Amino acid sequence: MSENPYEAPSSEVGEQDLPQFSPVKKPWGRWLVVVWLFVTFSMSQQSLGISAARVIAPNPVVGQIIVLAPFLIVIILMFGVSSLKKPSIIVSAVFFVLVGAWHLAISAYLLWEGVGAGRVLTGVLVYVVPCCLAAWYLLRPGFLRVAAKHRNYMDRLLTQRYVEKQMRKGAR
Repeated sequence: MSENPYEAPSSEVGEQDLPQFSPVKKPWGRWLVVVWLFVTFSMSQQSLGISAARVIAPNPVVGQIIVLAPFLIVIILMFGVSSLKKPSIIVSAVFFVLVGAWHLAISAYLLWEGVGAGRVLTGVLVYVVPCCLAAWYLLRPGFLRVAAKHRNYMDRLLTQRYVEKQMRKGAR
């Protein structure tokens, strides 16, 4: 503080320290991840879900529920990732890592069995690389930071709307 007691104190708060409550521009790459989530699930569901439903289900109704439950979960994940909800982002990233590891294990097995290296490399490029890139994109600190800023903005906006609604109610 300066020697002059009548001088207004200066604030040392920088722009970095202030919370951001303005709309956050959502990254466009989330749409690529959402599409790849649907495509990956569709490919996995055809091979795993339908055959598991036939083996596990005692009757056709239970089999249809077994087939539809993962589909509903992926739809929820797609909406969660597109609206930048952190739990959906983390679960989707784990899903991509597991699917990528599964396809990598299948590729290693096919190489062991003597299937052509070109076909295996194509499979790795088509399945494993996009899954790893999607998981990396979702778990980047920058993406998670944008998601947190968006969540803070939405929480503040919803709180503001709630307060305004309550004030209108009280004014009547």
